[in-house]
Amino acid sequence: MFDSQSDAGSPFARAAELERLNIPFAIVTLTHAEGTTPRSNGRMTVVADGTSYGTVGGGVAESYAIKQAVRMIDAGQGGAISFVTRHECETETSTVDMFVDVVCSGKKVVLVGGGHVNFAIAQLASNVGFEVELVEIRPEYATAERFPMASRIHLDETVERSLQDVLITSTTAVVVSSHAVDLPVVERLLASPACYVGLLGSRHKARTMIQALEASGLDEASMGKLFVPIGLDIGGETPQEIAVGVVAEIMQVLHHRPGGHLCGAIPRQSGR
Repeated sequence: MFDSQSDAGSPFARAAELERLNIPFAIVTLTHAEGTTPRSNGRMTVVADGTSYGTVGGGVAESYAIKQAVRMIDAGQGGAISFVTRHECETETSTVDMFVDVVCSGKKVVLVGGGHVNFAIAQLASNVGFEVELVEIRPEYATAERFPMASRIHLDETVERSLQDVLITSTTAVVVSSHAVDLPVVERLLASPACYVGLLGSRHKARTMIQALEASGLDEASMGKLFVPIGLDIGGETPQEIAVGVVAEIMQVLHHRPGGHLCGAIPRQSGR
């Protein structure tokens, strides 16, 4: 995504770019150092895959900070961390105290297939604050010119191989709109931490897929993540209209909301 070597001295420039792309990240600040330590101040930006920009001193303390930052990004919450080193004489120790600020919600939509509907979903999801990643097997669809809002494009010969480098967390929604996706791939997605796995298709396709997944012995919790047919029933027909229903459904699941009309909570004399 970025060249960590050339940008090692500009953690805030990287942070600004990551925030623009809706990519979750953490800023690690060295708050206190005691004993023999490389430096007494420093800042570092860390991405969920462990890529870092800037430094808090290097060495084992920095490696520890990166690992903790990745864990906190996944959890969606930062905090204070400390690293203590005991030297060979065993009577002297060095302590490095740091604070990890997690930035961005971490909510992400992974689109499997770059067709018209997923393109419309990518546009809308990006506009409402989701990071967008694309998974494709067709080079002509997997381009930055077609999907400028995508933070990453995963292209390989099979969907299964394209998914290998995709980080899926509990705030990730996956939308599948590709005929190249088979049952094992759907099972893998449902077994992942993803909060939502939606399959674009007809009611016939929905029944066939559900029957196959139930026959495979997938547990109830995993099946509960499956949405097929996909989207809220708002009468959408065009790709853009379907995208509204899909993104709304993802937000409903992510925010644990029941849906329905907000106006229904306001009593009216005339009734509604």
